[in-house]
Amino acid sequence: MRHRIAAGIVTCAVLVIPASAAAAPYPDHGQMDAVREYLKQRAGVVGVGVMDSRGRVRGVHGRRRFASASVVKAMLLVSYLRKVAHQERGLTHYEHGKLRPMIRVSSNSAATWVYNRVGDVLLRRLARRADMDQFSICCYWSYAHFSARDQAKFFWQLERLTPPRFRDYATHLLSTIVSRQSWGIPQVGRRRGASVFFKGAWRKTALGRLVHQAAFIRYPGTEFSLAVLTDGNPSRSYGIETITGVARKILRVKPQASATHQEHAPVAYDVAIRQPEGGTQLEGRDPEAAQLAAGLPAESQLELLRSR
Repeated sequence: MRHRIAAGIVTCAVLVIPASAAAAPYPDHGQMDAVREYLKQRAGVVGVGVMDSRGRVRGVHGRRRFASASVVKAMLLVSYLRKVAHQERGLTHYEHGKLRPMIRVSSNSAATWVYNRVGDVLLRRLARRADMDQFSICCYWSYAHFSARDQAKFFWQLERLTPPRFRDYATHLLSTIVSRQSWGIPQVGRRRGASVFFKGAWRKTALGRLVHQAAFIRYPGTEFSLAVLTDGNPSRSYGIETITGVARKILRVKPQASATHQEHAPVAYDVAIRQPEGGTQLEGRDPEAAQLAAGLPAESQLELLRSR
C-alpha cells in the first residue's frame, strides 16, 4: 500500500475482493482442454483468448497475431465515445447515424468515417489502456493486427474503458447486432441463458477466409470474455463452425450461480481520500466496499479512481 499526503489528500491502493472471487474460475482447465482437443480436428489457423471469471488470461495459441477485419470496430466505437466525452458533450443525431450501422450491420463506410476522426493515435492509446501488447495499426482501420489475448483483454474491460455516460449505449449496440451476424458465441451463449455483447469479422485473405469473433459473456454472478480468431478457412461457414464449436466447448457447463455478483474480481482501486468542509460524494464502481476496506469514517469523501 502506498501513501501520499499533500494538500489534505491521502492516496492509497485498496484491493476489493468480492465474495464470489473465491469461486472456481470459469472457464476451468477442463473446458480449455476440451477446446484444445477440438481445435486439433479443425483446419486453418486459430487463436483463442479468454479472460476468465477471476480476470486471468488463458488461451490456446492466444498470442498468434491476426489481421483485424471488422472486430476492430468495437475499438473504434469506444475510442470515438472517449473523444466525445473528453469534449464534454453528447452525441449528435448525425453521429448516432454513423455509430449504429458501424456496429449493428458492420458498415465499412461508417467505420472509415469514425476512423478518420480518431486515427491511429487514439486507437493505440486505447490498446495501451487495455494492455493489448500485440496490437498494431497503421494508416487504416482494417490494417490493425492483434492476438486473441488482446481482444479478450479489451472486451473484458470494454465497459470500464467506455465513459460512464455512454456505457449503456455502447453495450446496447454491441448486444443488438443484426441476427444474420449473431452466429457463434452469442448464439451459443444466449441459448444457455447468458447475456452477450460482441463483434464479429470476416473477409478474404491470402490464406483463405478470415473469420473472427470477440465477446463478453455474463451469467448471474459470473462473467468472462472470449475471443476466437481464425484464418485460412476454406469458407466463411467453416470459420463460423469453428468459432461455434469453441463456444460450445467453453459453455458446455453452465457456471454455478453466485449469491454475490462479481464485478471483474479482484479489482485494484486508487482511492483519494478528502475531508471536505461539507457534504459527501462517492464515485466509482464499488465505493461502499472500498470505504469499508479502507476503514474510513462515513463523513469522508471518496474519489474512487480505478488503477490503470
